[in-house]
Amino acid sequence: TFGEEELFMRYSSLRPFLVVLAAGFLIGCGDGKQAAMDVGSAPRGRLRVAGGKLLDGNGAEVVLKGLGFASISAAKSLGKWNEDYFASARAWNAERIRLPVNPADYRADATQTLLDLDDALRWCEKHGMYLIIDYHVVGNVTQGLFQWEEDLATTWPETEAFWAAVSARYADQPTVAFFEIYNEPAALEYMGGSWSFADWKKHADSIVAILRKHAPKGIPV
Repeated sequence: TFGEEELFMRYSSLRPFLVVLAAGFLIGCGDGKQAAMDVGSAPRGRLRVAGGKLLDGNGAEVVLKGLGFASISAAKSLGKWNEDYFASARAWNAERIRLPVNPADYRADATQTLLDLDDALRWCEKHGMYLIIDYHVVGNVTQGLFQWEEDLATTWPETEAFWAAVSARYADQPTVAFFEIYNEPAALEYMGGSWSFADWKKHADSIVAILRKHAPKGIPV
């Protein structure tokens, strides 16, 4: 049987990073010409994408393995939001953490959510892991259709405002290597939804432009 930690942490792998968004455009960081050491507290320096590969601060190709955490609010409700949670992930040999942020939590208290992300950054730095910040939407923003609407519903202006704040705050933090712009875009046809690829791409491109403006070295996912 699984113990509490096994049930609470989902093991996953970040393969050589062909980061593809919408129409298949690679949305990596840099053009492969920069040294990009910018080490900070990141275990392998500033990560970047070049030529369809994820590279470390020395330009060597890397594959990161890690864990997908519960959302911050879920971790708090289970008494898990603390440094030990992150230390346990590192003890499992995690090299990166995917941390969901529910739109409802940010809407309710943006200041506290950012402070919580500061804690996540600090704990990842201390234990030598990278951080993926995941804006955890499941559904169709354009038509206002969502799974778990109470927690995961949002709007395009709210989504853009979140990423403007987060990318500006962590632009100079190489440990915050990845910005997962939208967890699960889904038309939700079973709820009567329809969503064109062109509309999704238009909004995704707008979000990536915000990230490029505030955190040009970050990697959108």
